[in-house]
Amino acid sequence: VLGVAGAAGDHYLLLIFGLILSIILMATAATLISKWIKEYKWIGWIGLLAILVVAVELIYSDIIIFV
Repeated sequence: VLGVAGAAGDHYLLLIFGLILSIILMATAATLISKWIKEYKWIGWIGLLAILVVAVELIYSDIIIFV
């Protein structure tokens, strides 16, 4: 959504079109992904694992910077 706003610049019609399209695509993708997560529980666990890995890397990199 922010990319659309930045790319549109002063073209307000393009901005409105891009924002509406982004909202529709996000809603559609969220519905599809939530159906997949309900059907295949392992997808949710993979997502949780990915968030955990990123969090650990961020914490580790901050510790290295401040030491």
